[in-house]
Amino acid sequence: MGKKKILLVEDNETDEAMVRRALEVAKIDVEIEVARDGAAALLALERPGAVLPALVILDIKLPKVTGHEVLYAIRNHQSTLYVPVVILSSSAEDLDIRAAYEAGCSGYVQKPVDAEEFIEAVGALGRYWVCVNRGPE
Repeated sequence: MGKKKILLVEDNETDEAMVRRALEVAKIDVEIEVARDGAAALLALERPGAVLPALVILDIKLPKVTGHEVLYAIRNHQSTLYVPVVILSSSAEDLDIRAAYEAGCSGYVQKPVDAEEFIEAVGALGRYWVCVNRGPE
């Protein structure tokens, strides 16, 4: 079996670099596929023969298709129903958080502004969802 895969759905290149750094610091050896918008994320998940990710890290505010719409599509398709989806967003709005949980997110992490806190938070979520958590096959 190859490396586990994370689908990172993030339109901000700086945040992408921070996520990559956080996973590296946490020594989580994964393949990271990046989708820059919600439409690209859905295409990546629906690609014939695609290996499903062990984790989707999903921003909410995305071009083309919003993170909430991506999450809804993931939870309403049999092949992706059990894929863990953690929202990583700068939004602390209760409306966004509630909508994410109502759509079936596995967790919601507000992006810390401080670089060290960001690396710690993403490292912790990566360790749990990729290394510790077990889901159905």
